[in-house]
Amino acid sequence: MRLFIAIILQTFQEISEKDSKFVNSSLSDYFRDTWCIFDPDATGFIKAKYYNRLLIALGEPLGWDVTYEHNYIK
Repeated sequence: MRLFIAIILQTFQEISEKDSKFVNSSLSDYFRDTWCIFDPDATGFIKAKYYNRLLIALGEPLGWDVTYEHNYIK
């Protein structure tokens, strides 16, 4: 039983470390700056019609890659 719990805890730690490496401060700053374009009054909300544009503006890894720009329904 202890071995089973140790494996689960080790896996959880490895996944947590990967997640923390994915979203770093520069990506967080980039998201904030891009969000500000669509929410200039800092309300915390954007209109649903701008959601696709936000994801395209974010690009990878936070949003969609540029190839998706031509595939979504406008």
